Amino acid sequence: MNYLTETSRLIVLTAGLPAGMTMTISTTLSTSITAPWTLRADTSLPEGYVASGGTSQSSFTSLTCRA
Repeated sequence: MNYLTETSRLIVLTAGLPAGMTMTISTTLSTSITAPWTLRADTSLPEGYVASGGTSQSSFTSLTCRA
């Protein structure tokens, strides 16, 4: 994992992800955060690679998260 900024990370796979497998990335958020927040994820493939059936972008907001 590469730290891009205080609030941004870059994760690069160093091996292929087999067909049908799922990649899971998690994070820890403080329960003391009271301001609205959004967790975003974007994926891309190296040039010449093709994928299907997956989602390249996703987001999760504090409005959809209830403790």
